[in-house]
Amino acid sequence: MTIAPALSRRKAAAAALGLLGGCAARPSHPCAAAAGADAWVVGHGWHTEIVLRRDDLAGPLAAFQAPFAGAAVLAFGFGKRSFVLAEAGAAEELLLGPLPGLGVVQVKGLRLPPDAVYPGRVIGLALPPGGLAPLCRFIGDSLRREAGAPVPAHPGALRGSLFYEAVPGYSLGFTCNTWTAAALRQAGLPVSEGGVVLAGAVLAQLAPLGCAA
Repeated sequence: MTIAPALSRRKAAAAALGLLGGCAARPSHPCAAAAGADAWVVGHGWHTEIVLRRDDLAGPLAAFQAPFAGAAVLAFGFGKRSFVLAEAGAAEELLLGPLPGLGVVQVKGLRLPPDAVYPGRVIGLALPPGGLAPLCRFIGDSLRREAGAPVPAHPGALRGSLFYEAVPGYSLGFTCNTWTAAALRQAGLPVSEGGVVLAGAVLAQLAPLGCAA
């Protein structure tokens, strides 16, 4: 039985996650109006997601209202396809996590507002007038389509989410957090995706703009 190689793989996996991660600090100012925001960003340590009200989904995203009929809001996140869809604890994917690969978009329905589901990890944002449509369009344009329909990356739901093939690929130059920043810039917020790799780089830009919940 070779214990040392297994330990080395675990250390390497932890290092890979550390490279991708970096838990971001929560913005210091709480906001009672977070529930009335136009959009939310959820920080999951190394990963960020954009949350929109189901009834607000417009353009290409309106098609998601039916599959998530019981949801109040929908969370959208970008990631590396093989990493996101890997079995939990798959060491080979943890080791390869920082390397470039095909992208995937995750769509998850929540029955409660995001600040109720993820307390202390949510920033509520007020979008500029007309900002919702380009935000929805950016997210929709991230989905690879065939015959006008998003292409599933996994047959059916997985861990309560649906997964779709993404147009952009994943790399350390374009991570889930880069995608989040780019989407919010399209919505008209003063956010830049330049140099954004870790969650903290985008959440720090949002702290002065939104409300922590």
